[in-house]
Amino acid sequence: MSTPGPSAGAAGPAWPRGLPWLLAGLAMFGPFTIDTIFPAFVQMGQDLRADKLAMQQTISVYLFAYALMSVVHGPLSDAIGRRRVILGGLVVFTLASVGCALSTELGTLLVFRAV
Repeated sequence: MSTPGPSAGAAGPAWPRGLPWLLAGLAMFGPFTIDTIFPAFVQMGQDLRADKLAMQQTISVYLFAYALMSVVHGPLSDAIGRRRVILGGLVVFTLASVGCALSTELGTLLVFRAV
């Protein structure tokens, strides 16, 4: 004998229809930001006059900052709200991405990768 499911008139949580797409898009930023830089390593190294080892620092700096902020985001979102943290993070991510694109030396690129 099966247990009866919820009745057709029962009110469940009112989730927005686009929520799964929004969450998938937000979850994509981390891996996308790490992997996107790999095909351009050689050209970026030439433009920034940096060797392979120096270019690999861009990944190390990003991952260190990512790990550090993972500890900060939870308490921050509890204190001021998830929406504000997500929107603020998207603004910072966008500005840092522009900074990375406009970097003319490795040090500047590393700073913006950390941001």
